[in-house]
Amino acid sequence: MNLEAQRRFVRWCEKIAAALTQLASEMKTELETDADDPLALHIRDARARYRSTAASDNHKGQKQTTQELNRSFMAARRLHFLGSFESWALLMRSGHPSEIVVR
Repeated sequence: MNLEAQRRFVRWCEKIAAALTQLASEMKTELETDADDPLALHIRDARARYRSTAASDNHKGQKQTTQELNRSFMAARRLHFLGSFESWALLMRSGHPSEIVVR
């Protein structure tokens, strides 16, 4: 690796470090904002429970996972989640819903 390639590598590393610092700052701000939002807290907790249940559900029909999804969806509806069940399922599976509707 020549000197110019090393310099370019150092510049990339500096850019990555700056981006990670900015990302951490933005995430901290979001977490502090979400602390006041009951639906956001429920989404975070429900995703953790869903992932845990899905990982341990060895049954062919994934009955426990489906039940957890239904329970968390009903609780989200009580917290004013207005999206469809499919949207909720997508949110639980990937964290990137096609729509999140709250009032």
